[in-house]
Amino acid sequence: MQLPSHLWKINPPAAGTRSHRTVLFCYSVIHTILVKPWWAPLCCQQNPRDITILNATTFAEALERRRTHRSFTEASVSQSHLNRLLWAAQGKTTDDGKRTAPSAHTLHPLRLFVCAGQIGGMDPGVYAVDAASGALTLHIGSDVRGALEREVLEEQPWVGSAAGIITICADLVAPSHAFANQSPYGDRGLRYVHIEAGAAAQNIYLQAAAEGLGCVLVGGFKDEATGNVLNLSPPLAPVLHMCFGWPAEG
Repeated sequence: MQLPSHLWKINPPAAGTRSHRTVLFCYSVIHTILVKPWWAPLCCQQNPRDITILNATTFAEALERRRTHRSFTEASVSQSHLNRLLWAAQGKTTDDGKRTAPSAHTLHPLRLFVCAGQIGGMDPGVYAVDAASGALTLHIGSDVRGALEREVLEEQPWVGSAAGIITICADLVAPSHAFANQSPYGDRGLRYVHIEAGAAAQNIYLQAAAEGLGCVLVGGFKDEATGNVLNLSPPLAPVLHMCFGWPAEG
C-alpha cells in the first residue's frame, strides 16, 4: 500500500523499516474503518441487480409510510425504481429459487406484467417479467393503460394516469390441481393464489413507500376483458393491478 504524501510534513520513514511497517499497519486499519467500514455490507447489501436490502429501521419506516395514492404527477419513473418494485414482488433470493413472497408448495403460480407508460428508458407497452432473472420481454408494443381503465368496475382514473402498472396474473389451474384433495375441494388452491398475490402486492406497497413512490391496488375489473387487453392465454388470468407513480398529494 502506498502511503499518501499529504500525511507527512516531513520525510516519511524509509520503506522496509520497522517504523514504516508500523505506520503502514496503522494507516490500513484506519482506512478500513473510516473509508470502507466492515459493517457496510451488513446494512446495505446489494444483489447482482442493484437491489438494496432494507434494514430493520428502514423497513419499519416503510410500514409507517405505506399509503394508497390515487393521484399521480406526470413525471416519469426510472427503470431502476421499476426493477426494485418487481424484485420486491417476486425477486429470487436464493440459488434454489426462493422468492421475496411465500408460495404454497413453492408452486409460484404468479406471473407479472408491466404496463409501461411513463417509465424512463422504456417504450410504452406491456412487458412480461421473468421472475428468475428479472428480464423484461416485450409482450404488447403499445400503451394499454387507457384500455385497462375502460375495463375496471366503476370509475378509477388512476389506472390510466399512473406512470406504470404491475399486473399480477396467475395460473389458476395448477394450484387447483395441486390442492384438489384439500377441502373445500377445488377452491383451496385458489385461496392460496390470492394469499400469495396479496403478499406480493404488499411487498410492492412497501418498496414504493421506501422509494417515495405512490401506489394503489386495483382489484375491481372485468376479468375476461382485462385478460383480453393484456393478451393473456389460459391458464393465466389477471388477479390485481398495482398502479404506481410519483404521488401528486402528500
